[in-house]
Amino acid sequence: MILLVIILLIISMVTGAGATGNEPTSTVPAQNASFLPNLQDFLRDETPAVLTRHDAGMQWVRSGGLHATAASCTSAALSLEAFTSSGNRITANGAAGSVAIQYDAANIAANCANPGSDVCWVVGSAQGQDFSATGGRTVLSMPTLPASAFNRVGTSNLYVDCTSATEPALPTDSVWLMKTTITNGAITGVDNFQNSRSMPPSLFGMRSVKQDGAVGDGVADDTVPIQRAITNACVSPGGMVWVPPGTYLVTSTLTITCNNLRLVGAGVASTLSKTPAGDLLKIGNLATSTHARDVAVEHVQLSMAGASGWVVNADFAYNLRVQNVHMNAAVGNTTGGGLRVAEVINGRFEGNVMGGIGGTGILNTTGGNGNTYLTNRVDAAALGVGIGIQHASGSGNLFAGNIVETLATGILINGGRTVVVIGGYFESNTVGIDLTSGTKYGVSIIGNVFNPINGVTAVDIDCGGVTDGFVIQGNHHQATHTSNAPVRLTAGCTNGMIAAQQLADTSAVAGTAAGNVWIQAGGKMLWGTADTTGMGTTRELRLGQVMVDTAGYTVSTGTGTVRMGTANPGDSNLWIPMKYQGVQYYIPAWSNPNP
Repeated sequence: MILLVIILLIISMVTGAGATGNEPTSTVPAQNASFLPNLQDFLRDETPAVLTRHDAGMQWVRSGGLHATAASCTSAALSLEAFTSSGNRITANGAAGSVAIQYDAANIAANCANPGSDVCWVVGSAQGQDFSATGGRTVLSMPTLPASAFNRVGTSNLYVDCTSATEPALPTDSVWLMKTTITNGAITGVDNFQNSRSMPPSLFGMRSVKQDGAVGDGVADDTVPIQRAITNACVSPGGMVWVPPGTYLVTSTLTITCNNLRLVGAGVASTLSKTPAGDLLKIGNLATSTHARDVAVEHVQLSMAGASGWVVNADFAYNLRVQNVHMNAAVGNTTGGGLRVAEVINGRFEGNVMGGIGGTGILNTTGGNGNTYLTNRVDAAALGVGIGIQHASGSGNLFAGNIVETLATGILINGGRTVVVIGGYFESNTVGIDLTSGTKYGVSIIGNVFNPINGVTAVDIDCGGVTDGFVIQGNHHQATHTSNAPVRLTAGCTNGMIAAQQLADTSAVAGTAAGNVWIQAGGKMLWGTADTTGMGTTRELRLGQVMVDTAGYTVSTGTGTVRMGTANPGDSNLWIPMKYQGVQYYIPAWSNPNP
């Protein structure tokens, strides 16, 4: 008996594939009903309805065979089962039958003359139709779908547009079927959109850009289909737009202005390529107060050849994720670059690669707060060109483990508060980290490695502008510097500490000392880049301004000689012992310019 029930269930599901119309959710059979027939009906009706609910906004086609090339302007019979963009389930003719398309019919009006040619776009549509509980339907629409050039094929659910030379917009509540090419009175080509634009329903809400017409051959303009896929996926929060392997040509800015969306590809095999100037992908829009919340862009390659704009312009977003994205900007793009982050809160940007940068690799600007930049890599278009990372504004942002190479400036911090740069690697940049412009507070530069190779004369950390409250600690300077010390100070650097720099040079810091700066362990302080005579390995104290605690005694200053050391000098001057981190020091009790 159990085996019989299983067989009947399988048969009912197979025969249910050809069920008619839009199948509504049925109710569980009543206990006093004939159980098995009602169970078959319930499963037949409920299964497609469940799929529809899971895949709202998803188009797909299961076809008995789209028409093949014919020697006339009439197609072979077409049978199909499909879900439209609005989730309605349709068949070719509202029943289990098939429909042929006569392209030279009066209302379709294809150019079937010899000589003559035409291209026709075919969709299935449920627009304006009334679906009854039993699966029947009453057609309410006119033969031409509103605001389009699609004309109806008889009384079927098929519509044809032979007027548009390029792909028209998909009508509401429709699904793409095919593109037919007619030459000299005969059908000479059929692009079957069943495979390239449609996919079986997914419980995870994944939507392929090819579903909406993208080709991915690097030749066809895929802007409209990709934007359509994004827009359609936005209808169902939590959806994912899938970019299959291919090169997708984009000619205008793609936008994401909804919540809970993922744009995902297959790494560098999935490339969106844009030639005209302007942004490639814009997320949110501050000008229209349209934010994007919980959006992720992952595992795609985004390339642009325009002379301006950003590969990714995050303009107004919360909880944004951009991960494992290859961003290629144009060499001549000096005003834009890879990633711009403005009015973004709690963003995470990780594992991205920016190449060919002539402008800026990453820009954190106005309203960019609480963002994290992890293990990204930025390369310049040419040695000594562009800015790797710029922090122009914002608060509480972390830059950790990033690699920045061959740029004019590795990181430019010219604004903002509480900026942390930790564990980065800077190679062959003219300046590693530049703080010489703008006003910023609470900058920490900790545990980074600087390697100025390839003959670049570099300053690893250049502190200036208005920099109030900073820590430069535990950095490793791998190479000697031909004209500057690894760390250079100007008078704008105040209330900070420079400590524990591992050096290849004999000197750690050069420049003009500023107020309340503590320099400790790992080199000497020079009161100007040329004032090196007799400095040796001394450690010196400038009262009220800078303390340096390494071995040695005397330092020549503008007001005379100040003594300091780790051993009692044993002369007639009065010295006061002082311990710091377990080491005994002796400092003079008064200033004696002529000891």
